[in-house]
Amino acid sequence: MKPPKKYPYKKRGTMKHKALSDATLKGAMGKAKPYRLHDGDGLFAQVSPRGVVSWWVKYRREGKDTRQGLGRYPAVTLLEARRKAEELRIWVAQGKDPKALQRAQEEAEEVARITLGEACESFLERKRPSWRANTTDGAVRCIRLLRDLNKMELVKITPEHLVGVFERINAPSMKRRLHSLLVGILNDAVDRELIPGNPALRGKVKAVVPHGSSRTVEHRAALLVEGRFGELLLSIRNYPSATTRLAMEFLALTALRTSEVLGLRWSWYDRPTGSLVIPALRMKMKTPHVVPLSRQAISLLDDAHALSGWGELVFPGRTIDKPMARATMRMALRIMGFKEEETCIHGLRGTFASMATASGLWSRDAVELALAHAERNAVRAAYQHSDLLPERARLLQWWADRCDAMRNEADGRARGGA
Repeated sequence: MKPPKKYPYKKRGTMKHKALSDATLKGAMGKAKPYRLHDGDGLFAQVSPRGVVSWWVKYRREGKDTRQGLGRYPAVTLLEARRKAEELRIWVAQGKDPKALQRAQEEAEEVARITLGEACESFLERKRPSWRANTTDGAVRCIRLLRDLNKMELVKITPEHLVGVFERINAPSMKRRLHSLLVGILNDAVDRELIPGNPALRGKVKAVVPHGSSRTVEHRAALLVEGRFGELLLSIRNYPSATTRLAMEFLALTALRTSEVLGLRWSWYDRPTGSLVIPALRMKMKTPHVVPLSRQAISLLDDAHALSGWGELVFPGRTIDKPMARATMRMALRIMGFKEEETCIHGLRGTFASMATASGLWSRDAVELALAHAERNAVRAAYQHSDLLPERARLLQWWADRCDAMRNEADGRARGGA
């Protein structure tokens, strides 16, 4: 009679179990009730009625028997299950709680799966309440440039990945804006312990981003010759699109910024006092701005009310609930024949400031307040308690009359030349 075969055994207390093999695990079939295949030292595979094999390890901690799952086979291999079981036994011997450690590992793995796109979205959601609408829109446009990296996990993004993005962007100003935004997003990720460091601050990335800040003051082209400015005002008056014409004329008469005109609401207009009160949130300097309107500006608003008075926006775009696009007025200037190096929409403010100052009729403070500029001199700012509304009202009425005169002169020259 042949002696019985000897099988390798692993001990657990006084119990002996045959060591598992991949062949045994692969051949495990489901039965009416779940059953276990023991490997030894508390490690076993549980087979469900549907034939699903799951790893479990039993251990004793603080006088109580408990068990912990290690994952499913074959995603977790036999060797990996044994390694995890050994780590767990070491943790127990050191007095640590395996379940707490496993939760920490799972959280770390979940953090590691966060993508750049998710980090950008989270950053924008937290910034949106404190940002102006156009700031948020600009950030969204910048983030679109990262579309090739949006699905990549944050921890896997390297400076080389970012360099590739910046090399595909031609405009230096856009590179600076994107880099500034990206530094903020990734610094936020570092603060939240999602990544150990900020790859956007590495030398390789900085080398492809032009020097200078995205906030560098750009001096916009302004028409300083009265005759040519009169021709511009005449071209605006004759422009075929009524809403675009009204918006451009209103901007010229009030010296407001483009974003402030495009975002103008009827609720900000106080018809009895003939003034606008623009909330701080919509202003660049984050302070409310009162605009005393000239007779001509009020007339423009009356005309605009006939077109959009039933909506919220004074100068809507193609649909009544959305503002006119920023490019609309810029394209109108090009259609009128005024080149970019000659003037731009923002340059209308420069023309107002130059001509008002050159006239010698108005104080510097009145001109600066009409432009909604913040006083940069700390001493002057401390003593500047008045908003000079009466002088500003006279200033804007003088400017509107001056614009009428320049436009009429240009019209006369055009008719005489014809």
